[in-house]
Formats: sequence, C-alpha cells, structure tokens
Amino acid sequence: MSTDGVNEDANITLHCARSGLPPLVRVSNDYQSTCKTGPTSPIAAESCYNKKMVTHPQDSKIAKRWKVALPLRSVPRNYALAWGFCTTFIPNTDGNIIADRMQSYLRLQSIHAIFNEQHANAFCKSMDRVTFGICLFSGRGDYAHGVIVEMRRYSGDSLAFFRYRCAIMRIVQAKVLSIEEVLVKANGEKVNALPLPAIDVDDEEEDKYLCKLALEDVLCLLKEDKHGPLLLAMQSLCNLTDAAKSGSFIAQDASIRLLSDSEGDERLLNAECTGGVIMEYLKKCLETDRQSTLVQNDEIIEQNHIEDVRHLALHVLKNVMSNLRCEHVLLKDKFVCSLTPVLIEEVRHASDRPHNAYFAMSCLNSMLKYSSGASNMNIKSTNLKLLLMKAFSVGKSSHACLEEATARVLRRLKYFPKETPIFR
Repeated sequence: MSTDGVNEDANITLHCARSGLPPLVRVSNDYQSTCKTGPTSPIAAESCYNKKMVTHPQDSKIAKRWKVALPLRSVPRNYALAWGFCTTFIPNTDGNIIADRMQSYLRLQSIHAIFNEQHANAFCKSMDRVTFGICLFSGRGDYAHGVIVEMRRYSGDSLAFFRYRCAIMRIVQAKVLSIEEVLVKANGEKVNALPLPAIDVDDEEEDKYLCKLALEDVLCLLKEDKHGPLLLAMQSLCNLTDAAKSGSFIAQDASIRLLSDSEGDERLLNAECTGGVIMEYLKKCLETDRQSTLVQNDEIIEQNHIEDVRHLALHVLKNVMSNLRCEHVLLKDKFVCSLTPVLIEEVRHASDRPHNAYFAMSCLNSMLKYSSGASNMNIKSTNLKLLLMKAFSVGKSSHACLEEATARVLRRLKYFPKETPIFR
C-alpha cells in the first residue's frame, strides 16, 4: 500500500495547524480539478468567502429545522474551496439529508448555529468560543451526483476546530448508522483526547497556596483595566475553576474563596479580600450595559469585547456554582439578589445567545439548590415561567445543554411543563 496519500494528508494537516486560515485551492469546472490544482491567495479568497458565501449572524434567524433550498448552488467560479479535510464530497445524497444530520450533531454538541436556507450555509459558535462556517454546494461535471461540504474556521482554538471538523465530516458521510451511533464514534477517545485528565496532588496545603497565588495574579490583571489583561484574567479564572483542568480540590478551593466575603469562614480570612474583589469585578462585567449604538469601528470592537468578557464571566460563575457542595453553602441572600436579575436577563435572550443562557441557567439551578433565600425571593413569577419555557424550547430545538439545565430549574420550581413543544 502506497504511503504517498498518508504523507500528503499529514502535510495538509500540519499546514492547517500552522496557518491562521486553511490552505486554499483554485476551483475549476468540477470537484476533481478543484482538489488537484494549486493554492491561491488566502486573504483574497477569505474576503470573497465572507462577503458572498456566509451570512453573518445579524442577517439571519435561527431555523427550527435546516431545510436548504434545492437545487443547491454550484461552487462559484474563481472561488477557492478550503483544501484538505475541510472539504469533502458526498455522493448520491440529498442536501436536506446532510443538513439534517449536521443540525442533529450541532444540537447534541450544544453548538449555536445560525442557518441560511437560501444559500445553504451556517454560522456556528461553540461554547469554547470557536467560530466556523459550513457551506453546502452541488457538484459539477462528473461530480453532479452529490454534494460538496465545506468547513472554515473563523476564530478560536485550531485544535478544538479540528475535533469539530472530524466529527462533522464523519456525520455527513454516514450511510447506515444513526446519528447517535455516529456521535459515539465521532466523539471517541482518539478524537477527543483533550482536555487531559486532571492530576490531583496529595499536598492540600501546597494546593491552597498555589490557588491563592493564582487568584492574586488574576487580581493584578484585573486592576490593569485593559482589554488584553482583562480577557487573560477571565480565561485564567475559567481554567482555575474548572475541575477537569486544575483538579477538583483546587477548583473547589478557588470557588470557595471567590464566594467568601469579609464575614465568611475564618479559615479563609487571608484570601477573602482577594476573592471578594475578584467577585465584584465579575459582577461588574455582567452588569455592563450591552446596549450601545454601533456606529464607529472602535465602538463595534468595544461591544465585541464586552460580549466576550460577559461570556467568560458567566462561564466562571457556572464553574464556581458547579463546584459547590452541601458542606460549602456560601450563597448569601445579598449575593443571590444581586445576581438573579442579571441571570434572568441572559435567559431572556436564549434564542440569540444560548451559550450565555445555559451558563445563567446552571447558576440559577445552583442558587435554588444551595441558597435558602432563593426560593423565597420573587423568582417564582409568571414572567419567569414563560422565559424558562421559551429557553426550554430553544434547547429542544438547537442546544442540548440548555435543554437539560432548564429542565433542572423547572423541576426545582415545581412547574415543569407536562407537554412542551419539541421542534424536531
């Protein structure tokens, strides 16, 4: 067996990992010539792609089911398809069957997708802030009997995109297996080898000292009051409070320190100031006004920065709440009252920002579980019930994690709907 194809595939994968954009190739009259010709300018091709191929989020609505308009468009002349494994050809398969497989995977993986039926493309964003686009084209010439599927990464971790790309390409090429069976194979250990399993250290005192130093470093970054240090601080907090990355003991210790205040547990007296100040920064990030008039480019950049920071702040809070145990119970009524309106506001926009709504819903569930005052607050309102029902429907249609988190909150509030519409 020849190894030329294997070496070529390895070179393509290495090139994709090293470049900011995937290598691109010229497009001819059919898919075969597309795969064999040489690369063109990535900048020009990416500009063409962004302008013509993918509809941006603000220009589309979330579709209940992705039903693409048939017949599909052919690949435009002089348009450079993504090279290597980012583009594949699916023979003898209807475009809507491929779209249905793809949407089922995106929902089960809780990847927010905005579909465009007319142009048969989708803009996707995962919870780890990886954005990518998917396009469907009809083949030409000898390849007119199938569909061309193309994926492109816009931003985010390239290794995470590699895992999503591997899984999606397996999904769309499935012929016999069900979506669930393909998901098991697509999300196998070889594909999703990261994150690495956490290593728990036996020395608890050393862990506490390292956690204290990490929080102090985060506080120094927050005090810089600049975009870069603020994002780095939030990302550091996400990793520090994630048990899968820092270990269960460190994640719990960091969470307790963040929730402690000046009247808290005497055991944490030396770290209460640091944790309390960081938590105030988190609440400030969540309360920042997102309603600004986007006219100038610098204002657009500022608004995107606010959205990124808010997303990370909600992620940190979700991690902190998830690390709580019955023996910790540090959720005071004042803390719950200050955060509840912000979290409910995120739930209100579940259809536009399902990732943020999922983080907010997870926090609400922990508040109802561990705070004695949460259930006595004015949280059981008709308006909240309608918002939760709406979020539950959004989760059913496009976001599995949001569906599960909302179901837990509905059960705790004792008005889980008997019959909830499911958009299948």
